[in-house]
Amino acid sequence: PTNSFYEQLIYVTFLLYFRTGMRLSEGLSLTWPDVDLNNGLIRVFHTMDYHNQQDYTIKPYTKTEAGKRTINIDDELVEVLKNWRQMQLKNGVKNFVLSYTDTPLVKSTISRWIKKYSELAGVPKINAKGLRHSHASFLIAELGADVLTVSRRLGHSNPAVTLKYYAYFFPDNDEFIADKMAGTLDLTPAENSHFHFNGNQNLSGMRLDGLPKVCQNKKKAK
Repeated sequence: PTNSFYEQLIYVTFLLYFRTGMRLSEGLSLTWPDVDLNNGLIRVFHTMDYHNQQDYTIKPYTKTEAGKRTINIDDELVEVLKNWRQMQLKNGVKNFVLSYTDTPLVKSTISRWIKKYSELAGVPKINAKGLRHSHASFLIAELGADVLTVSRRLGHSNPAVTLKYYAYFFPDNDEFIADKMAGTLDLTPAENSHFHFNGNQNLSGMRLDGLPKVCQNKKKAK
């Protein structure tokens, strides 16, 4: 956090995308009526058709129908957004969440910020969409979220899309599951059989060496 209004916007932008996994356009079109700070919810119902800061359109739909969703946010992010809201109001910004001029941010601006701060931190540069991927990988690898939860949070059309991109993040629990099977069933055999088997299943159909007889055509080949 910083006392600089502009730098605080950068901090809030990075944190918001990382903690919610919103698509870039979804975050840029986010307005304060979409944010419920009392209950820790963000309603994602819009995207933006952007030309410049004075020429843009807020579209009443998202990339997919499933993209219209409500995202739960954590208490830390709630506090950051509350403080950011007060800082915006002091600077005359009332509408867009990610803004310092009350007009939408430009996608290229966020990319420029990421490049600058990646170099400053000495870490590999990612694109703006990478914050969404980082959110998904964090949910799976660090928090153990299941595929359905991740799919809903990202606004994917179905869980198959989530698995297409993030299957390798989900842990291989096959050995763990196999170990858990032991002791779950009573495998004690019955003392007496309740069935009488005839035909090939009968013990009389066994050869002396203990191997089953095989039906063969006794006619000699001509």
